[in-house]
Amino acid sequence: MKQHVPRFVLCILIPTFVWFAIFRFGPLLYALFLSLHKWSYWDNVHPFVGFRNYISILHDNLFLHSLLNTFYFAFTVTPLQIFIGLLSALLLDELIGKIRKGFFRSVFFLPVVVSGVGVSLIWRWLYDPTFGYLNEILSFFSLPPQGWLRSYSQAMPSIIIMSAWKNFGFYMVIFLTALQGIPESLYGAAKIDGANRIQLIKYIKLPLLIPAFTVSVVISLIGALQVFAEPYLMTNGGPGYATTVTVLLIQNTAFTEGNMGRASAMSFVLFLIIFIITLIEIKLFRKREVSY
Repeated sequence: MKQHVPRFVLCILIPTFVWFAIFRFGPLLYALFLSLHKWSYWDNVHPFVGFRNYISILHDNLFLHSLLNTFYFAFTVTPLQIFIGLLSALLLDELIGKIRKGFFRSVFFLPVVVSGVGVSLIWRWLYDPTFGYLNEILSFFSLPPQGWLRSYSQAMPSIIIMSAWKNFGFYMVIFLTALQGIPESLYGAAKIDGANRIQLIKYIKLPLLIPAFTVSVVISLIGALQVFAEPYLMTNGGPGYATTVTVLLIQNTAFTEGNMGRASAMSFVLFLIIFIITLIEIKLFRKREVSY
């Protein structure tokens, strides 16, 4: 009977391997192939050009500008939504009973499960400088109306605020779960030594939340560096390329301009950047992890 166990497990895993080969690794290898060719919808011949696509995009000001926009978004929205998620988790863990904790956890998590398309369209309406509610609120306090998504300087911060509002509940659940996993004996021992609430948070909760921080930062940065729906639906990269992020530029290059080779090269450069950043942040956080 034991001899048939590996064969049975292999048969179970074959559909998964086939799925990954066809729908994951296959497109990945084909994209690498395209990135090494001058591949356009409008040409019948697709010559091999080696790394020319990579060299050309690294000298393309629009691509470099899109990377800066992507970094601006990612490294602003990540600490913002993680900080709000952590603060919410600490407040729920400290101040609210079990029944109310579940209620508020559901309320804060609700925006996470709502469609990103729907949230983007609703916030675009709220940001509308003519009839949006945000300018109505400002006028109630006798403040001047703002351009929001139509302002070059305000468009990206407006998208960042919306994204942080939508996603902070996800990180709140991660931190709250980690807080609930801390043994009560640690709190009891600290209280015997005279620790107050602030000291409990500083010396017990925050150090033991480092693994949750690691997971949260990795997930947040990977998602933020691939942001697409929000800029596409709310501003379409404008005004004046102020919110043109890398994935949006890849989409325009591939499906509007028809230059699949160049778009594939952009995708692999972005993948390499995300991979390097992920390795760095995991290494930095792993050094600070503590155990009990």
